[in-house]
Formats: sequence, structure tokens, C-alpha cells
Amino acid sequence: MNDMDVTPIPKPKRYVSIEDLLEYKRTHRSCEYCGGDWHLQVHHIKSRGSGGGDTVDNLMVLCTTCHNKAHGVPGFNRKLKQLKERKRGH
Repeated sequence: MNDMDVTPIPKPKRYVSIEDLLEYKRTHRSCEYCGGDWHLQVHHIKSRGSGGGDTVDNLMVLCTTCHNKAHGVPGFNRKLKQLKERKRGH
């Protein structure tokens, strides 16, 4: 199988605008994981390419360090999801 044989999974339609994502980021003035406030980014816990949506339950504001961990450290997204669920429960 070569790269030409792979069919990409279509990303789900955005349900919020980029402006709404930026507003979500503005309302969270620190990383939702570590509390840092440098180079904040919006992260999809379940990637859009895997069917994750632009819902508040699937979004987190992370600093660059934690965002890199979310994309590179096995199990980190599971921790983010658990943290999000705990916050939602309170």
C-alpha cells in the first residue's frame, strides 16, 4: 500500500466559527491543565480528524508545552478528558 491508496477521513463541519474559538480562548486566561499563561492555544481533546467536534466539552485552552504533550505523549489526552469531566461535574 502506498500513500495514494489512503483515503483521508473527512473532518467534521465546524459548528463554531474561528472567532468563537478565539473568544473561548480569550475567556480562559491560563492553561486549563497546568495554569501557565504563555502562548495559549485551543486544543481539541478528540481531534477533528477523528470526529471530534468544536464543542465546549471537547475544547481546552492549553499552553504550548501542554499542547505539545497532548499531541505527543501517550495517554495525555485521556488526562485532559478526565480533567474536563471533573470540572464539568462541579
